[in-house]
Amino acid sequence: MKLKGKNSNKIKSEKVKKTLERMETVRKEDNLNLRKVLNDKLEWAIEEKKKGLASVEMLVIKINELKIQCIKLDGAIVAMQDILKIKKEEK
Repeated sequence: MKLKGKNSNKIKSEKVKKTLERMETVRKEDNLNLRKVLNDKLEWAIEEKKKGLASVEMLVIKINELKIQCIKLDGAIVAMQDILKIKKEEK
């Protein structure tokens, strides 16, 4: 059964209005969800950066420790070579 005249236009405009309201509500919800996802990803990225910087810092400390160890080994090598040289000269 079709309505004619003003009543059918009124019903159509009410449907359009409800549809637009639903679309606006869904758009707002989508924006909120998107913001939440982006905030979560931002927090994750910041934490990963902090972890990476901490790892780099620990590696720099380890490199410095290894450099010191190499210097000590160089000193030990020189000392042993000198000892061997002296022993060789004594013979």
